[in-house]
Amino acid sequence: MAVSYWHRPDGTAEIGENAERVASENSFASVSARWLEHWQEGKSPRHVDSTRRRLASNILPSLGALQIAEIKTPDVVAMIRAIEARGARDIAKRALETTGQIFRYATTNGYAERNPVADVRPRDILKASQRRTALALRLKSCLTCYDRLRCIQGRMSHG
Repeated sequence: MAVSYWHRPDGTAEIGENAERVASENSFASVSARWLEHWQEGKSPRHVDSTRRRLASNILPSLGALQIAEIKTPDVVAMIRAIEARGARDIAKRALETTGQIFRYATTNGYAERNPVADVRPRDILKASQRRTALALRLKSCLTCYDRLRCIQGRMSHG
């Protein structure tokens, strides 16, 4: 069965099923709550809230109950691909970045020895963004128009 998480305004998680394992000091959920407390200083409340919601909705359901030191790269990749499969590529990319930040915090503070996200880049696991292709085509079209205008302007000034 899935584990349920509810985040309080103070950043702590209230956990439903499997409470003893998840509440342990070195669970991903517990370490991520400590990371969020550390990270949020100086950030806007809106940014903190969106990061907290991303954690609760996308990251903790997959990784929250696991001991942070036991999480491997394939666990993270599976989580990111599941998010992408919902059609949420941008959220998947942000979830990967947030997970990497949590693991950097964990390794720095002795909760984990290795960051399984360190060598993973979004382009290694996510499909290419269609927006980038469309943007490149629009830019090419604009440059073509600009070149034509320069050509016309040149003819008018020499004519």
